[in-house]
Amino acid sequence: MLCEGKGKVHIMTQFFNQKVALMGNIQRYNHIGMPPMQNLEALDKVQTESFKDTLGNMAAGLNKQMNEPERMINGIMSGNTDIDMHDVMTAMAKAEMSVSVATQITSKVIQAYDKIMQISV
Repeated sequence: MLCEGKGKVHIMTQFFNQKVALMGNIQRYNHIGMPPMQNLEALDKVQTESFKDTLGNMAAGLNKQMNEPERMINGIMSGNTDIDMHDVMTAMAKAEMSVSVATQITSKVIQAYDKIMQISV
C-alpha cells in the first residue's frame, strides 16, 4: 500500500521507529525474559504524537491532496507542458479516495464516541 501525504508518511515512520525500538528492547532481555532494571524506565517512556496533532496532520494532508488537481489544472491552462492530463486524472482519483477514507474515519470516530458516551460509570 502506497502512503501519500506528509502526515501519513510521518505516522508510518513513527510506527516503524517504535517497532525498531521495541525489537531492541526485546533483544536486551535476560535469559528469564525480564529486562534489566535500568531498562524498565526506558520502556515506559514511549514518545507518541498527540491525537490532536495526528488529526491536524491528516487534515493538512487531505487539504493538500484536494488542492493538487486544481493546481495541476491551473498549470495546464497557463501553458505548462510538464503536466500531463493523465496526471491530473490520477490526482483527482487520489483526492476522491482521500475524501472517502476521511469520511469513513470520521464516521468510525463518531461511532466510537457514541459508544463511549453510552458507558455508564
